[in-house]
Amino acid sequence: MQDEVLNTTSVSITTHNAFLSGKNVNDPSIFGNIRDITVTARHIASGYEANTLFTISNNSNDPTNYVIDNVQVGMNDFTATATTATIAIAPSFSSTPRNNSNSGIWNTISTQVAAPPYATYSGSVSSIAIDHINPITLNIPMNTSNGRFIAYFRGGTKTNFSTTVTPYINEVAQPPITMIYGNDFYLIWNDSDCVEGKTIRFECITTNKGNSTKSTANIPNVTIKSHTTSKYAYDIPETGNTYTAIPHN
Repeated sequence: MQDEVLNTTSVSITTHNAFLSGKNVNDPSIFGNIRDITVTARHIASGYEANTLFTISNNSNDPTNYVIDNVQVGMNDFTATATTATIAIAPSFSSTPRNNSNSGIWNTISTQVAAPPYATYSGSVSSIAIDHINPITLNIPMNTSNGRFIAYFRGGTKTNFSTTVTPYINEVAQPPITMIYGNDFYLIWNDSDCVEGKTIRFECITTNKGNSTKSTANIPNVTIKSHTTSKYAYDIPETGNTYTAIPHN
């Protein structure tokens, strides 16, 4: 007895126009440079799967029509996943010379915002009837829950003071940074854990050279939003317990 021949066909795939047709991978609505998209068709009855990897770029010579072959005829579920080309950034601090200018601080933040963010995308459509007679072009809407967070901390003006800044993500302490005179710091968080609904706050403790605490400023929680870069700038007091948000001039 011969094995039954699998009855398959091809299906055209679209998602967001900027993913495939326009090649405009810097479209703000995409929130990141898409590297590739993997589409999987899974036959509901047999479990048979067809997979195709679509590489995305701005090259005008690349094809604009994407087709997944060897899709089994019948009812199928389709999934699509994508990742940006940008490397994920775990919560981490970078130092920069102290900036007395509010506009200079926001220029530094804007430079970081201009860098493409990291994000993963996914989407699915279920119970799609596939046959040879009526070929279809299937749209798979894709979205991300990823966001990005950037916070700038301006250091103090006294040489004998230092400030330890500790981030808390969903109330779990992260590695701190100690700020000394002459340096500001900014934190970037943009990895797979930086998703809608997560929270981040900061505890800032300033001490003098005798390790005497002069201020404890608690910066309240910020909730991450999908498709969004949340950006903040803070002055940390050398004495007292109240931080100051630096205005965006």
